[in-house]
Amino acid sequence: MSDKLLWYSLVPGLHSEIGHFYEYTLRLDQAIHINNWQHIVALPSACVIKGLPKTWIKILPIDFSQYRFKIWDWWIKPFVLNFFTISRIVNKVRRKNNSSVIFIEQYNVPFLAALSLAILANRTKSKLLFFNLIRFSPQELKFGGKLYFWLHALIERILGKECVNLFSDSELIAKEFKEKFGLHLHVLPIPHGKNRYPAKNKCLNQLLCWWPGPPREEKGLSHIRKFSLSLANTAIHAKLILADSLKNDADFKFQHVEFVPLMLSRLEYEGWLNKVHFVLLPYLPFFYHSRTSGIFIEAVMAGRLPLVSDGTWMAYELKKFDLNELVIDSDWNESVINKMQLLGENCIVRRKLEAMKRKYEEFHSVDKFAQIIRDLVI
Repeated sequence: MSDKLLWYSLVPGLHSEIGHFYEYTLRLDQAIHINNWQHIVALPSACVIKGLPKTWIKILPIDFSQYRFKIWDWWIKPFVLNFFTISRIVNKVRRKNNSSVIFIEQYNVPFLAALSLAILANRTKSKLLFFNLIRFSPQELKFGGKLYFWLHALIERILGKECVNLFSDSELIAKEFKEKFGLHLHVLPIPHGKNRYPAKNKCLNQLLCWWPGPPREEKGLSHIRKFSLSLANTAIHAKLILADSLKNDADFKFQHVEFVPLMLSRLEYEGWLNKVHFVLLPYLPFFYHSRTSGIFIEAVMAGRLPLVSDGTWMAYELKKFDLNELVIDSDWNESVINKMQLLGENCIVRRKLEAMKRKYEEFHSVDKFAQIIRDLVI
């Protein structure tokens, strides 16, 4: 058996480079190597990301979530397929290493059930740690999170309480799980790579505001429509930057709108992040009252001004640093545009954002992530 700890990440929800899950997994990989551990990542067989590290393996069954209303396709079939795949992984991990970690994120109930049974079926004397990253509040999970709680209790019974750790990247989610189930969740950083474009002083003759990412209702598409129409009826010199999947939408056929590719490379993404003045995050509180946002973290760390909806995790974070000025508690209309003009050169807001940026750079780093998981393993 190997004496070097093996960390095995199971990431069934990572299919492409869209969003921040790929970037997050890269930073996790860096943190594990800082600790001088082995790292293997299991991805869906249908993952389309190219040029992956050799230890990132496309082995997990395809995602059946599009059939979520069919019991066979959403529950039974993925459970069976995942059980046999995960069982082989668990068996190999436990036989070849004296100490190992299985880490999961971006999964559903059938996947967690398959993992629970696979651990039960492959018990050995070697030490196995189970680390589970939870990104959603109990009310967002099926059956109020009760199935997750029961499956967690089963794994804890098999491995022992000292070998099971639950994580979240949100203080609010950790608090909700504590209040509802009495479970302790360690709060992890949201590590991102260092920005490769140094921020420069921006000319405010034209305000550049960006709504990044794929257009979705939960991320405030209806608010952005209102904002675009309001911008069309104002004399303020500003430009709204959106994904090109909206270019045929009548609400965005104005001179003040500029479209960028939906699929941006990392360098292109960072380029736009450093070019704009404002990052618009009008996310709906129903979905994001406690759920985190990688884009928000990166906007703060790049020194951009994020404008967010009140009642969201992002608003909670801004209020910690007395940045209520960046929290929108009204419709996204002319009032937001007027606020942007005032905020652009507000030195007090800039100083507070800089203080927040320094704290974020300290906590949301790969080194801090590596330290927290190292302290839990040793």
